[in-house]
Amino acid sequence: LRGVLAIGDSPELDQAGREVVTAVIALAGLALEQNRDLDRARGHLRSGLLRSMLAGDVDLAADVSAEMWGPLPAEPVRVAVADLPPEHADRLAEFLELRVDDRDGRLFFGRDGESVVIVCEDEDREVADEVANEFDVPVGVSDAASLGELARLHEQALRAVERARETAPGVVWFDDISRQGVLAFLARTDAQAVARATLEPLIEYDREQGTTLLDTTRTWLEHGGQFDATAQELGVHRHTVRSRIALAEKLLGRDLSGFHARADLWAALLATE
Repeated sequence: LRGVLAIGDSPELDQAGREVVTAVIALAGLALEQNRDLDRARGHLRSGLLRSMLAGDVDLAADVSAEMWGPLPAEPVRVAVADLPPEHADRLAEFLELRVDDRDGRLFFGRDGESVVIVCEDEDREVADEVANEFDVPVGVSDAASLGELARLHEQALRAVERARETAPGVVWFDDISRQGVLAFLARTDAQAVARATLEPLIEYDREQGTTLLDTTRTWLEHGGQFDATAQELGVHRHTVRSRIALAEKLLGRDLSGFHARADLWAALLATE
C-alpha cells in the first residue's frame, strides 16, 4: 500500500465531481510512481556511494552525502551488515531513511547484493538492534574505527553476520567473537561435523557411564593443562583430574601432553559450542 485517497463531505458525486476525483486519482498515481522511481534512484546512488567508500574514496561520498542527506557519521564509526529479505527491502529502506532524517544525515546505508550495509556513529550503534528486532534478521557489527578503515570494518561485519546466521536472528558483535581468538572462526557448519566426531568418544562415554570427562577436559584445557587449578575449580582431588585426563587420552587415542593435540581438541570444543 503506497497511499490512501479519502473523499469526504459529499453525499453523492455528480458527473463533474466524479471527473475531478478521477483526475485526482490519476495525478496521485503518477506522483506515487514518480516517488517510487525517485526512491529507486536514491537507492542506486546510495549503493554506488557505498562501493566508493569501501574502495577508499570517502571524500566523494562525503561531498554527495552532504548535498543529499547531510554529513557522513562522525568518527569513530561502526559498520553493520544485515540480511535483506526481498519482501522487506522497501520497508527496511524507509525505516532507515527515517533514521537518517532523525540524525540530520549522520547515518549512512546502502544495499550490497542481498544485504544492507549501515555506517553509523559509535554512540548510535543501537540501530543494529533496532533493525534486528524490527525485521527479525541477523546483523553483524564491526569494531569502531575511522572512516578511512571502512573496508576493514566491513570485513569484520561480514564475519560477524556469518556467525549471526548460525543462531536465531539477532546481533553479533565482532568484538565478542574476536576475543575468543582465531580458533573461534573455525566454528562453521562444516567444522562442527568434524569436531563432533572428534569428541564423540568422550560424549558417548559420559552418556553411558554418567561421568563428566568432556567437562573435565574442557576445564583442564582452559587452565593450560594445570591439574591443581583444574581440581580446585571442579572441587575434586588432583589425582582424580589426572585419572580422568588419562582416560580421555585413551578414549581419544591422543597424547594431550603436546601443544598441537591440545590446540586441536580446544578447536573441536569451540566448534561444538
